[in-house]
Amino acid sequence: MIGYYFHNENCWCRGCLINENFHYLLDPSKAKIEETLVVGGQEGYHPAKLYIDLSTTLKAAETFAKFGVLEKSIVWEKEGILELV
Repeated sequence: MIGYYFHNENCWCRGCLINENFHYLLDPSKAKIEETLVVGGQEGYHPAKLYIDLSTTLKAAETFAKFGVLEKSIVWEKEGILELV
């Protein structure tokens, strides 16, 4: 499962659930920045590192849909642990 929301020109990628572990697609260059986003009708602050450009999000979604694995050229965070897959 991969879930994402659109926000302006970027996507807010919720991530992938694989083997009962949740992996977040992220941009580590924006690690210390927060942005506002409306989720479920409520505005809140969310880490900007989760706002990923559309082409990267689609690449991650396509790889996951075709092969059931995380795209290796993208940085993922597994439940708070930064990892390259």
